[in-house]
Amino acid sequence: MMEDVTYEIGSQYFFSKFPDYKVNDYDYLVLTEKIHSQMRFRDVDKDIVIMPRKTKEEYLKPFIDNKATKESSLYAGKFLMPEFAKDLGITIEDLKDIKHHIYETDSRHQYQRVILDAYIENDDFTLTEEQLNEAYMVYKESREG
Repeated sequence: MMEDVTYEIGSQYFFSKFPDYKVNDYDYLVLTEKIHSQMRFRDVDKDIVIMPRKTKEEYLKPFIDNKATKESSLYAGKFLMPEFAKDLGITIEDLKDIKHHIYETDSRHQYQRVILDAYIENDDFTLTEEQLNEAYMVYKESREG
């Protein structure tokens, strides 16, 4: 049995270096072999998503088959996390295949569009300072408005 792996996810992963970034809660994703369906726990300042360990194909299938719901489109954003994507073997081509699901996220998560577009433009899971700044501005606008 493989060990559980915990990833920092969400806006704090991308924006914690900005001095005016305000953390609402800390988001984590845990991959484990101990469960068979996804679970979510919320605490005062933590939001933890626990997902069963699967193959890349198993994770992507609902998105590629267009059977993902609006709510699950939010989960497509997890594939933008470089360490998670690398561990699963997610590629930029995979992101292109599920792009429309990431574009369906709610207004508070529109910054993910900017990140996705930047990854595709860069053909890599990296952001330039300019791209990161643009994503942060979109994030701030959605949270202040």
